[in-house]
This record gives sequence, structure tokens and C-alpha cells, in this order.
Amino acid sequence: MFAFLTIAASSFWLWAVARRALRGAPLFEFLALLTGLGLSLGILSILMMWLGLIPGAWLRSEIALAIPWIGVLISAWVCRHELAALIARLKPAALFRHLRKLAAKNLLLLFVMLICLGGLAVIAVNITFYPFYTADVLARYALDARLLFTSRQISSSQIGYPLGVQMLYTFGFMAVGAVNDHFANLYTGLFSAAMLGSVWLATRLMVSNRAAWAAVVLTLGAPLFVNQATSGYVDIPEGFFHGLMVIFAFLWLERGEARYAALAGLFCGLGLWLKQASLVYVPSLAVVPLLRLGWPLRWPTLRREAGLGALTLAVAFLAGGPWYLRNYLLAGLDGVIASANPVDVLHADRSLQLLNIFWVRRDQWGAAFALAFLAGFVLWLATLVWPGLSGWALSAADTRRRVLLVLAFIVPYHLVWWSNFTFEVRYLLASLPMYAAIAGFAVEWILNRISVLARAPAWAAAILVAAITLGGVYQRLGAVYYLVTDPMQSDDAKLSRLARGNWQIARYVRENIPPGAKIHVMDPALQYWLDGYQLSLGLPAQPEQFREDEYVVVMPAAEHIYQRMGQSWEIVREALKDPANFTEVYRSYDSILYAVHFP
Repeated sequence: MFAFLTIAASSFWLWAVARRALRGAPLFEFLALLTGLGLSLGILSILMMWLGLIPGAWLRSEIALAIPWIGVLISAWVCRHELAALIARLKPAALFRHLRKLAAKNLLLLFVMLICLGGLAVIAVNITFYPFYTADVLARYALDARLLFTSRQISSSQIGYPLGVQMLYTFGFMAVGAVNDHFANLYTGLFSAAMLGSVWLATRLMVSNRAAWAAVVLTLGAPLFVNQATSGYVDIPEGFFHGLMVIFAFLWLERGEARYAALAGLFCGLGLWLKQASLVYVPSLAVVPLLRLGWPLRWPTLRREAGLGALTLAVAFLAGGPWYLRNYLLAGLDGVIASANPVDVLHADRSLQLLNIFWVRRDQWGAAFALAFLAGFVLWLATLVWPGLSGWALSAADTRRRVLLVLAFIVPYHLVWWSNFTFEVRYLLASLPMYAAIAGFAVEWILNRISVLARAPAWAAAILVAAITLGGVYQRLGAVYYLVTDPMQSDDAKLSRLARGNWQIARYVRENIPPGAKIHVMDPALQYWLDGYQLSLGLPAQPEQFREDEYVVVMPAAEHIYQRMGQSWEIVREALKDPANFTEVYRSYDSILYAVHFP
């Protein structure tokens, strides 16, 4: 129970700060809730980074766990009256009255909310039921988190990729006092729900309430989102921070207040602490003061907007910059930005059709999301020429500024992705709140002009919403099935089904080979499960490179990866058949463990 409460505390310990900073903001309660969550998780992670960088083992449970609890106590006192009012509104009787009023006023909205909660519940079941099992999580995020937890410091070997998500997984381990995937994975669930919240809020502010709910439904209908929401990768947390960044950039554009400029910069910086791809959004932030200048140029306006732009960039680099500065001091320019796998970049598909990735990969985005976004993007661009198309009660100049703002946060990142990173569609989740807002805009535009669709019976619309949502979550319904039919299933059984060969090889090694043995693994994901062994990693070009090892684990995809690297797999494969040097010890789903005994 303490672990659950501590993780909850870590998620809202800066709620009071958010409420104080956002007084008078539109949609105040929900904006403060999301902002408090983002600030709490992001700043806790950064504080843990600083603890880890202090010489000595200062990244300790007793220090890190105290931070959010102190914040919660202060928040509870500062916001005691608001908290009491909130608790009163959340009483079952009050909630039931609210639902009755909503059903009487807008039955369809109630249906949509319940369906969305159902989709989110499927994600929650997957996150809580399964341990970590996806490749990159095992090879990097969970592996780094375990190293941080056990060493209580940031190792000099942890350089390049930021550790924002890993720090939160480490905090989850600290909360329970052991390496525990299920508790660490709770942060995956928090970020997934928060991403949906940022989708709703961004679309609600820029378009309408109906468009906002359409955007949420379309997002849940995208298998890419649901699959990544249950994976533990960094892309959805990054997308959540980017959603808040765009929300505050929009409020800065609309209202010109310094607090919004600072918060836009802060969430850009928190995004930088999660993933270096957030650097692409820094120039996008600089577009906001340019859009606010107007014509003719006036010196006071220019000076003020330049000052706000400088404030935004300063806050962004204050939050996210120290990690990159530390990497530069340790390894020079080569250590500042970690390079993607050169083999993947070399084989990235740069065909023009992939600019329209939503339709080309509609199996991942969902047909509904793909069609809505494409229609919305065409309308969004057309609004630049004919502002009246938007239907917004704004001047032509203000409409164009709003349209250009969103384009500034979508187009550069999308082009960078297309030019180098098309091998991973999930990287585009960094821009999901903006993509979803444009998709929601298309739905709103169509419903405003085709009245027969807007007047459809609530039950018919609810069936459509349920079908779209089911299309997104159906690949993850297995966890729900197993939770119902076998709720006490062991992690061993789950991993034997989900990770197949890798887990069974790892289990065999743990049961039959003493710790300390020298093992060469080709798949980096095995490192997380083989703690306590002397591991070497890579794809050797010659079998003699295994001479210093006692065992070697060959991965099923070895031949494919060797070919992409331009190396010969045949030499290694044929050598492994030589009983004088290698003996097959165990095989599982084409993952093979060999004993090495060079003369």
C-alpha cells in the first residue's frame, strides 16, 4: 500500500504550484490537473538526475521518496479549501447526480465517456497485469532503471540518451524497495491517461468540446497508440509533455502572458529530458513571438515578444540542458546527441508516399484516424487561404495565426522523421496531440455542415464510437481475457507467452548456469533478465571473437541483422555447427544457447 500511495504522491505533489500558477486560465481545473501531473513527474525526474550526478551514491530511496511526500503535505495545506471542495464533488452521491444530469442533457456524451473509459481500462489491465517484455524497454529503459536503483548514482557509462523515464521507473523500484516491473509500469499508465487528457485539452481549447471528444475516440482507435501505451517506451510520455507545450504556446499566442511562455518552455525542456528528438520543437517555440508581432511592427511589442521568447528558451534549456551539458563535458560533441542505429537510418524509406504515413500505415493509425487527419489537414491548410472555413469566431488574422501555430509544431518534426526515421512510426507519437486536434477539427467541420450526421440517434453514434475504440484496443484484449480466466498467472507464464524464446533462454540460464559465467548475447534485451552474469554484447564478424566466452546466445533475427549490417552470417552460422568449438545446450523458438569450448 505504501508503494501505491508513494507513486500517487509522486504524480501530484506539485498540484498546488500548478493551481497557483494558472489562476484565471481557461478550463482551469482540468488544465491545473494535467499541469500538476506533468510538473510533478517531470521535476521529480530532474531532481533525481541531480541526486544521481552528485559524487557518491546520493540517488537513495530515503531521499528521493521524501521529495513528493513533502510536496504533498505542503500542497494539502496550501490548497486545503480547494481540496475539501474537490472531495465533496467526488463523493458517490455527487457523482451520481452529475451523471444523471449528463444523461438527461447529452446521452451521447455519456456513452462516449464510458466507452473511452473502457478503452483506457484495457490499457490499465495490460500495464498492471504484465511485467516488462518489449525489446527496447528491456534493453534500455528497465535496464538503466535497475542500474540506477542498485548503484544509487548515474554511471559514466550512462551517456547519450536522456534518462527521464528511467528515473521514474527507478522511483517505482524505490517505492516498493525492489526491482519490480509492475510498480514501475504504473508510470506508463499515468502517462497514457495523461496523453489522452492532453489530446482532449488541446483540441478543446483550439476547436470545440465535440471535436475534443472525437479526437480522444480517434486516438483510442489507433492501434499504434494503444500498443505503445502498454509498452513502456518513451514516446507517449514525450508526447504528453509536447501536448502541454503546445497548449501553453497556444495560450501564450492568445493571451501574451509571461506565465504561459515560461510553462511552454518548461514543458519543452522536460521533453528534452525525456528524448533528444524534442530539440526539433525548440525552433517551433520561437514561432510564437513572431506570430504575435503583427504589422506594422512596433518597438514596444517587438521588445516584449523578444523578451518572452528569450524567457521561453531559457526555461527550456534550464530544465533540459544540464543533461546535454554533462554529456558534452564527458565525451565532447559526440556525446551530446546519441545517434540512432546507423543500419536503421541507412535503410530508412524516404519515398514520398511515407509523408502520408497515416494512410500508408493505417493498420497502425486506424482507418478512422487516418481519414480524419487527412481531411482535417487539407481543411487546416485551406483555412490559411479562406479563414472563414474554420467556423471560429475569430478575425482572419487570428485564425491564420492559430493555424500557423499548429503547423509550426507539426511540419518540422514530421519532415525530420520522414528524412531519417521512417523505420519507427511510433516516433510520431511525439506530435500526437496536434495530429489528433486536426483530426477532431475535421469531425467538427463535417458535423457542422452535414446536419443529418449531427442528428443521428445516440445509440447509432455510440455503436460507431465503440467500433472505432475496439479497433484500437482489440490487440490488447488478451490481457483482459487472462485476467478473467487466470488472474493468478505467474510472470513466468506471462513471459513465456509474450517474450517466448528470449525469456525461456534466460530462465534456463538462471536455473542451470551459475552466476558470474561469461555469456555473449546477441539480443540486448536479455541483459535485463541475466543480472549477475558477465555479459558481452554484439554481433561478431568472426567466431573466434567468442573465444573468451563460456556461452553464447544466438537470436532468431541474427541472419537478418547481419545482412543489414553488410556482414556475413554464414561464417558464424557454419562455425557454430562445429562441435569442436560449440555445443548446443538449449533451444527455444530458434533462440539457441551454445556452450563455448575453444581449444
